[in-house]
Amino acid sequence: MNTTKAVSILGATLLGALVIGATSAPARAATPRTLTVVGHPRDIATRYVTYADLDLVSGSGRQVLHRRVEAAVHDVCTEVVGHYDFDGRADCGSDAWLNATPQMARAVRRAREIAATGSSSLTAAAVVIRL
Repeated sequence: MNTTKAVSILGATLLGALVIGATSAPARAATPRTLTVVGHPRDIATRYVTYADLDLVSGSGRQVLHRRVEAAVHDVCTEVVGHYDFDGRADCGSDAWLNATPQMARAVRRAREIAATGSSSLTAAAVVIRL
């Protein structure tokens, strides 16, 4: 019984000390600091532009791909920025094209390798417009 009583008293003492420490902490707190949180939303909007049906070696095939990507950029930027924010849509479009252009070039390079050698080390994929 004495051991149980001693443990109870010790526990109550520790609990009291924690409560006192927790309630007095704000009084000793330093001057508040400003905290800035920067978030980067992932995949707000995504469009996949397929080109499996196109002959990207030909100029007409490349034009069709360009029109498809252009439509996808328009759609995704309208979804993300809105229809009436012209400056925001222009910035969005620039970012989307900056991302899409190397993917389109890679697709054309793959098509040309296949036309020249019958194979390509580049994998086939869709052009992905992701904001």
